[in-house]
Amino acid sequence: MSCSKFTKAAAYNIGVMLTEDPMFGSARRMFSPTPIHHDPISIDGCQGYRYKGEGKKGQWILDVRAVSDGNVLYFFSLRSTAENYSKNVDTFEKAMGTLRLGCLQKM
Repeated sequence: MSCSKFTKAAAYNIGVMLTEDPMFGSARRMFSPTPIHHDPISIDGCQGYRYKGEGKKGQWILDVRAVSDGNVLYFFSLRSTAENYSKNVDTFEKAMGTLRLGCLQKM
């Protein structure tokens, strides 16, 4: 993966890996190894994906942004109870807006 390209295979594999979180329950990991919902995003010019999934019984929400510089895969995440997600996601979005990854791009 590089800052300019994030392959579909890499996006799929990360989504499946994120389902390993215990909040999704063991049945999903064993019987349905499908990735959580993901959409392409851009973070400070670097391409990546946003993953968002609800845990079993809708009690938890996992919101992850993934971006890579070709050597390192960076994850920025919010794991929140469903009842507090709307309050917490605003602060998370503001923090993501201040992120600068220009140093990741190869000159």
